[in-house]
Formats: sequence, C-alpha cells, structure tokens
Amino acid sequence: MLRPDGELIANNITAATPIGRGYVVVRATDASGNFTDSTVYFDISPNLSSTQATLGVGQSHTFNFAIMPNITSASVAMPNNVMGVSGQAYLAGNEVVITLNTNSSAAVGELKPLVSLITADGKVYPLELTVTLKVDAPTTYAEPLLSVNQDTNTVSINNMGDLVKDLDGVKDVTVYLEANGVRIGNSEGIYANVLTSTSADVAYTISADFLKKNGVTGQYEPGTHTFTTKAVLDKEVPADPALVVPAGSAFANLGNMTVSDYSGAFANVINIGGVIDPLGRSIVYSAT
Repeated sequence: MLRPDGELIANNITAATPIGRGYVVVRATDASGNFTDSTVYFDISPNLSSTQATLGVGQSHTFNFAIMPNITSASVAMPNNVMGVSGQAYLAGNEVVITLNTNSSAAVGELKPLVSLITADGKVYPLELTVTLKVDAPTTYAEPLLSVNQDTNTVSINNMGDLVKDLDGVKDVTVYLEANGVRIGNSEGIYANVLTSTSADVAYTISADFLKKNGVTGQYEPGTHTFTTKAVLDKEVPADPALVVPAGSAFANLGNMTVSDYSGAFANVINIGGVIDPLGRSIVYSAT
C-alpha cells in the first residue's frame, strides 16, 4: 500500500513470507498532466536493517543492507559542508556494506549521507542514512580537601560534590579510604574511628567508584579513580600505665619514712627497689 504521504506499507510480513527488496517508481502529476517520476528503493523483510545510527565524534560505524541482484556497485556521498566525516561503500555477496568514519573535526549534530546503489545499465537507486554525531564529555576530578581530627581519628572530605564531575552526568559516587587491608567507604565523606597504628603513621589512599553517563550512548557506565591526596592518621602513642606497688615493699612504706641528717654530720643514703610496672620495667628510687 502506498499512502498519499508517500509511506509504503506492507502487512503480515513474516520469516516465511517476506516480500523482499526492490524499488517503486512514484509519479507525481499536476492538473495539467505534467509529471515527475521518483525511484524509491525499499527493503520489506522480517529483519529490516536500520538506516539510523548514533556515534561519537572520532568513532566509526558500519551499516549492512541486503540488495537486489542487479546491483553491481555502490557509493556514498556526504552532504555539502560536512567536515570530518568520510564514508566508503562496497558490495559483499548480496549486501552493501557502508562504513562511516569520523575524526575530531566533525561537528556534533545530524547528517544524512546518501548511498547510491547502481545497476550495470547505470540506474541509480538512492538510500538515505541518518547519522547523529555526539560527544562523550570527559570526566574530571578534584583532589579531596581534608580535615583530620587526630584526637578522635575522624577524617572529613570537605568537597565531596566536586571530586567527580561529568557534563553528561554522574551518580552513585562512593569514596573509599584504604590502607593495610582496611577499606571503608561512604557517600557522605565523613569517616569516624578510623583505625590507626602504634608503630607508625597510617596513610590512607583515597579512591572513588561511580557511574558516569556516556554522552554518545546515553547509558551509565562504571568508573573508578584514585586520588593523589592521602589521609594520614598519626601514630598512636600509648599512655604510660599506672605503677603497681606490691604491698609490703619499701615503696609502699616510702610515704611514712622519716630521715634525719644529723645536722650534716654524715650523709644519709636511701636506695629502694623491687617495683615492676605493667610493661616489665624495673623502677628504682634513690635519694641522698
């Protein structure tokens, strides 16, 4: 069925009953009987190939179309003033293969390359493609601005919203601190009770996992980034344990001792030992 608006329709097309491929001649006639013929190539089959594509600047795309047996060559032409896009077309069996290549000078937007299918007697059947060129914006990163509270072992990232950005879109950003097999992460940027060490400072690597939108496909893709800045937690200095004074020792009675110097006639020497602290250190008190 050919509608008045030029749309060609085929009903009940199945794998068992495909109509096939070919062309129709559409004649437009005015009131005076003048007419113009236009040849329209068609492919009506269960698995119709798409004539549309979206690709990124700098990418390539290949179209494959089944053709009529009498097609002997093919070519592709770009619209006027289109820069940075080239195309090639060749026959492979019962198909025409069209490859479009773009480079960095191609402009974002829609273009319509024209494919010519040519018979041995010179008849040309046009096939118009629709290509949309897009750019995938780069993902940018900002180094974390940190506040580290050494007393509470808390790390705060003050610029969480600036760490990962993408003009096409970014979401689900999780930032991790990682050191010595320990990995903690959240999306708020506040990390409390971060593990430290009594033997050395601990430098935590900071990284981010996220989903970024591909500006060409429109799909979100996983991404990851490790920052240069590290969160450093100072070495913990253990508190000196309280002394343990054994009952009955000289230290236990030290507070009750009174010594007279006999008006300086001779020196009084006091040496008291026998106390061991919880770390195994011997404590000796000596006075003269």
